[in-house]
Amino acid sequence: MSGTQADRPGLAALMAQARERDTLVLYSLDRLGRSLVHMVTTIDELIRRGVALRSLTDTIDTTPPRPAVSSSTCSWRWPNTNGH
Repeated sequence: MSGTQADRPGLAALMAQARERDTLVLYSLDRLGRSLVHMVTTIDELIRRGVALRSLTDTIDTTPPRPAVSSSTCSWRWPNTNGH
């Protein structure tokens, strides 16, 4: 079978270096595999290892949601400098 991970040294290096809490940002999901099965297998492995995945052109973003910031968490009390 052609197009294995061994034939793609860049992908093999990426998989070796990807660590939990990393985020992999790529242009398109098709960069992860030369076949649908290989692409899905690679995505599954990354997610199981705790690597978030974000594609710029496909509708996929496995990064954790950012917490909403409310006005109460951003309010500041300025000191009264006029003596009152």
